[in-house]
Parts: sequence; C-alpha cells; structure tokens
Amino acid sequence: MPVGEFESPFAPIVDTDPDASLRIDCYVRATVPPAITATIDEVVERLRTLDERDVIDDHRVTHWPPEYRSATDSTGENGSSRDELVAEFERWAARNGHSLEPAFRRQAVPPSPLDVGADEPRERVRVPVIALAITEDDAAPADAVEADAASLRGVVPYTERPSAERSRTYTVNDLLATVETSADASRPETRQREGPTPVEGRQ
Repeated sequence: MPVGEFESPFAPIVDTDPDASLRIDCYVRATVPPAITATIDEVVERLRTLDERDVIDDHRVTHWPPEYRSATDSTGENGSSRDELVAEFERWAARNGHSLEPAFRRQAVPPSPLDVGADEPRERVRVPVIALAITEDDAAPADAVEADAASLRGVVPYTERPSAERSRTYTVNDLLATVETSADASRPETRQREGPTPVEGRQ
C-alpha cells in the first residue's frame, strides 16, 4: 500500500505498515433518509476510486450486523453481532488512548413488560450512520469481528482527548481526505512540483 502512515497534525492517526495489505470496511445503517443516502453513496464512490487506483488494497461495504447474536440469524456476518464488532473497535480505541464517543454509544434500555422474567436493563449499542474500519488484509480473518490487535489498524469516527478541556473527533471524511491527499502527494509528478509531504520530510 503506497500511502504509508496516515499522519499529519490535523489528520487521524492510523497505525499502518507501509508494506501491509490494507482493507477498508465501510459499515452503514440499513435504513437512512434519502438525504443521507447521497452522503453514503459519495463515501462508497471515494472508496471505489481509491481501490481502483491501488491506493488501498481492498474495500467492502456492508450493513451493521444485528444487535444480538442468534444461531438462526443468517443476516449477520458469520453470526456475529453488532455488540461484538463495536467491542473490538472499543478495544482498539482503548489501546490507543482514544474514545469512540459520541459517534458510538452504549445505552441502558429498561426491560420490556413483555419480556417475562427480565428484571434487569439490557445494554444497547448505538452506531453511527457510517463508519470505516482499517484492517490488515493478510492477517485479518474473514469475519471482521474476530480481527485482533495485530489486524485492526484504525476506526473512524473516533475522538482524541489530550486533556479534560480539549477533544477532537475525526470523521470518515477526515480519513478519506487524508488518504487522498497522501496518495496525490506520493505521485512523482506531484512531488516534483510541490516538494516532499510532511510525512516524507519527517526523518
């Protein structure tokens, strides 16, 4: 993958190996308003373009899996649940000192009167309309939920909180813009015209 590490003072930091085969998984809600559909289509088109230009090695677009695992539910990837997928994302964020809030959020849901014998609130995972997960394709298993620390390289949206008073949330657009800019800067004709990028010039 020619992009290398996505680093800049104003861009999301994603830990990548320049020689690794990286895949971007795009997770979207199954039902969204028409105005949001246009935004999702634009993201998918940008991913397709990056893939065709070999800036990324592969990409997949899929709906968020169902909230809970079910042995008879064939709609989720290998029977995985949304909670398991988000839990892996949360572990990546914790390892890197980040937070997935406010884009991702866990909420307690009171038990329904129809749930006989249920007296404890259950937890519901709220997910964003669209999110991207960057994985090392060579190491990642077919089910993205099972991606471990070595294969999951980043998730957006995420929030950096360097102090109690300061925070910055990085979006899907931030990551795509960073990858696109890095790819343009790595082209020989661009380097000759504009000089080294901040990443290339940093020794």
